[in-house]
Amino acid sequence: MRSFISPMLCDPKRMNYALRSATLAALGLFATTVATNAQSAAQPTPTVRDITYATTDSASRPGHLLDLYLPSGATRPTPVVIFSSGSA
Repeated sequence: MRSFISPMLCDPKRMNYALRSATLAALGLFATTVATNAQSAAQPTPTVRDITYATTDSASRPGHLLDLYLPSGATRPTPVVIFSSGSA
């Protein structure tokens, strides 16, 4: 009777290597899937948009604007996160 077990799986070192490789490949696929889903998720819309916090001398530019993203249904004070992106 002929064995259908791969010779690679009979050697414990090779079997360990094969299992590690398969695990890393599965984790890589999972991470790629999660990252793709996170990027395609809908972006939240601001609760209050374009609040001017600094004006400019030029009439063609609006100055520095701020958007507020407030949590819906908050019944108590919530933490604040400020993200500033290059206003030079």
